[in-house]
Amino acid sequence: MSENITPLGAVARGVIAGIGGTLVLSLSTKEVPSLLGKAGIDLPSDTRKSGAGGGRNAAKPVERLAGKLASDVFEKRLDKKQKQAAGQALHWAYGLGWGAFYGIMRGRLPFPGIVQGTVLAGIMGVTAATVIPSMRLTPPLDEIPIERTALQQVYILFYAWTTALIFGLLTRKK
Repeated sequence: MSENITPLGAVARGVIAGIGGTLVLSLSTKEVPSLLGKAGIDLPSDTRKSGAGGGRNAAKPVERLAGKLASDVFEKRLDKKQKQAAGQALHWAYGLGWGAFYGIMRGRLPFPGIVQGTVLAGIMGVTAATVIPSMRLTPPLDEIPIERTALQQVYILFYAWTTALIFGLLTRKK
C-alpha cells in the first residue's frame, strides 16, 4: 500500500472495494446454485428453503435481522416488502463495513492482497459460523449441511478476494 494513504483514505477505499465485493457476493449467491444444478450438483433441500448457500431465498437472514431490529429497537412491524428493502440495506451496509475493516487491516499486515483477502474471508467465515447463528438468524453450525457451509465460505472468498483486488487497484502507485 502507498505510504501516503491516511487511515480515512484506507477506510474510504475499503468501502469502495466493499461495494465491488458485495456486488460479486450478491450475484454469486443468486447464480451459483443454478449453475451447480446445471452441472448435476444438487444442494441439500433445507439449503434451498432457508436461502443459505444462495438461490432464490438468499436474503432471508438479513430480512429476519431487519424484522428483529424494527420490532425490538423501533417497536415497528415490517411487512414483506419493507423487510426485503431493509434486508437489502443491511446486506450492503454489512458488505461496506467489512470493506472498511479490510481497508484498515490492509495497512497493518505485511502480506500480499490475496493473502489479506483470504485472512478477511477467514474472519468473516468465523463470524458467519458463530455470531450470526447466536443471533438466531441462521441455524447453529452443527445443524447446517457441510455442503451449505462450504458454499457459504466460497461466497465469502468471492467477496474477500474481490474486495482485496479492488482495494489494491485503488491504492497502487502510478
